[in-house]
Amino acid sequence: MRLLLIVSCLLFSTGIAGAQMLLNDSIGKDPAKEKLCALRTKGKTAPFEIDSRYVPSARSFRPDATFIAIDGTSPQFVECYLRQGTGRFEPDSYSPEQSYWHLIRPKGFQPGINTQIGISMALCRLFA
Repeated sequence: MRLLLIVSCLLFSTGIAGAQMLLNDSIGKDPAKEKLCALRTKGKTAPFEIDSRYVPSARSFRPDATFIAIDGTSPQFVECYLRQGTGRFEPDSYSPEQSYWHLIRPKGFQPGINTQIGISMALCRLFA
């Protein structure tokens, strides 16, 4: 049983590690729908990367699906589409950052402040 669990975890992790991430600018979107989606979520949009397999999978169910990310205390990935019940183009689901998507953030200071070199550099700048 333990061996089966280990093998399953390894197979699952290699699938995630092998995912190719795409910038949100390259997923093929309608700017008007994206703007409407952002307006209806009442959030500030942010650049993101998404698993290349996710977009075609989601659009196979809803071809008009539009994806945005909103930044804030808890960044969210939002899927909008034309809802049959309301007849409005509006958000359907919100998802926090996960393995299939993440916000694009600036790179951190290198070397890290918790390393010996980083501490030395910080002290030199402090007393310079």
